[in-house]
Amino acid sequence: MKKLHLFTLKSFIGPLISTFFISLFVLLMQILWQYIDILVGKGLDIATISQLLFYSILQVMPMALPLAILLASLMTFGNMGENYELTAIKASGVSLLKCMKPLIILTIILSMAAYAFSDNVMPWANLKFYSLMYSIKTHQPELEIKEKEFTKLGNYSIKAENKNKESGALEDLMIYDHSNSNNPGANTTIADVGYLKMDENSNMMRITLHNGIRYEENAKNKQSSLTTSDQQFYRRDKFKRQITLIDFQNKELNVDEAGYAGHNKMKNYKQLKGDILKYRKEQNEIVSQISQRFKHQFEYNNTAPPTPAVNSYIENQNHRQQLVAINNAKRKTQEQLLSLKKELAHHDLLQRKEISHQVEINRKLTLPFTCIIFFFIGSSLGAIIRKGGFGMPVVIAIILFIVFYMLDTFGCNMAKKGALPVVIGTWLSSAILLIIALLLSYQSSTDSSLLNIENIRDLFRKKLRFGSL
Repeated sequence: MKKLHLFTLKSFIGPLISTFFISLFVLLMQILWQYIDILVGKGLDIATISQLLFYSILQVMPMALPLAILLASLMTFGNMGENYELTAIKASGVSLLKCMKPLIILTIILSMAAYAFSDNVMPWANLKFYSLMYSIKTHQPELEIKEKEFTKLGNYSIKAENKNKESGALEDLMIYDHSNSNNPGANTTIADVGYLKMDENSNMMRITLHNGIRYEENAKNKQSSLTTSDQQFYRRDKFKRQITLIDFQNKELNVDEAGYAGHNKMKNYKQLKGDILKYRKEQNEIVSQISQRFKHQFEYNNTAPPTPAVNSYIENQNHRQQLVAINNAKRKTQEQLLSLKKELAHHDLLQRKEISHQVEINRKLTLPFTCIIFFFIGSSLGAIIRKGGFGMPVVIAIILFIVFYMLDTFGCNMAKKGALPVVIGTWLSSAILLIIALLLSYQSSTDSSLLNIENIRDLFRKKLRFGSL
């Protein structure tokens, strides 16, 4: 039995290592392709590129491990089935489950290591990766500007007709200032030439403009024809040289690594759990404050003078006093409504943060289960199809992994939107894969030929012959 266990371990570890590095490379290329527009043309040095690749590799390692386990188990048991080694093992009285015992133990150890890695190393890797990526993005910001297209930088939309790649000059610039939320298109600047450069001492981008005009609108109405009194709110300034500073801070992630701490991807299990309790406490405080306010208002209304007395009091007031009283009541009601909307918006924000933290916790917990489930799926499928190598196993593994990824993405997105409970959304893919694993394990343990490649070929041949007749 020990020789059999050593044989299965040797047969499994080799494909596991090779498929792990292949999966790592494929997933790494996916990340780099996602940020290719930011990286190209930045003139990055070798040290920066090496750091970026290192953090990217750490990011994709937890995702590469389940795929590697699936591929390795498929290839191992497919090869053993193709070479009739599984047949000889079963003929000697050893069941498939006993044959897989050392691999099950190894997979459990790898799953526990994957959880520890995702809980301790992944938050640090995410923190370093996103801070470095943001620094790369803000390096030479003029390269982000595309010709004849509007590019959003902070609260500004910038369009350049031509771009000099040697000097970095942007020609025929048009800049829209959206900082005024009430009238986002009020300020427009047109310049012949402009230069963009990041200020090394602050998180600001400096725009130097030459030979331009700035149009500023402060009119409240948006009619096409304005009266003489409204025209005075328009202002037009010509300039030969003008310097503008743009706050280029990302709203989600800050350049300073301390600003990343609030993001759920930068926290371990203990931090996520603590923040969830904090968000729940703050939500309960908001609900309690609203309840106390309405309770106080209800008690005040019950103790207020009866309606006939109020009506008599209002009738005894003159018209001006009545208008003042009505306007005061209206203003007070609007203030209460505005305060209530702000509190409800803050409550919704806290609730979304709590849900995102819960999703991240459950994703950490589903990772080891995914590794184990993929092993049973791969080993059972390999024993059934009895085909090894990089042919059929790779095709089947890719299909299964795509199905898993789509289900996982769908469930997590539905959970974040509140359409599904967090537990159901995050564990949806694992539950479906578990059902598949149980069915395949039963099929392989009973020596079913349901997915035997030879039977599938014979079935297709019979169908083709029947169709030709």
